[in-house]
Amino acid sequence: MRSRAKLVARILDLEGGMHSAVGYVDPVAWLGSELTMSQVKVLFALTAGAPKSLKDLAHVMQTSVAAASPVVERLVQQGLVSRAEDPVDRRYVALALTDDGRTIAGRLHQDSRMRTKNLLDVMTDDELGLVADAMETMLEAARRLHHGGKR
Repeated sequence: MRSRAKLVARILDLEGGMHSAVGYVDPVAWLGSELTMSQVKVLFALTAGAPKSLKDLAHVMQTSVAAASPVVERLVQQGLVSRAEDPVDRRYVALALTDDGRTIAGRLHQDSRMRTKNLLDVMTDDELGLVADAMETMLEAARRLHHGGKR
């Protein structure tokens, strides 16, 4: 029987190889965008919910505030992210996508879905069934992780 650690490493390697082959890891290929991968991550993180503070955003991105700050600053300069001070607590600055930021994030998401659909289109019905079953298993695991991480 294969060890759990080896299976996890194999899955991560396969995922990386699939992303490279399909083009997910090339943000320049995404709509000719000149966004860095870090900037794309910020757009997607801000798409996922209410405006966040820089500290909240850094936590979601699993990085430091010092590392996230210049990425956010570039997005603000590009007109993709806005900052708004809280009138009650001036130390808190809420980050949110601008209309242009939401448009670009939406296009990037649609491009990603198109790449996935193109990949699925070349699969047999049996392969699609296996992928659907695996995705359902991963969704269940994601829900468990979100609710405390129990196996």
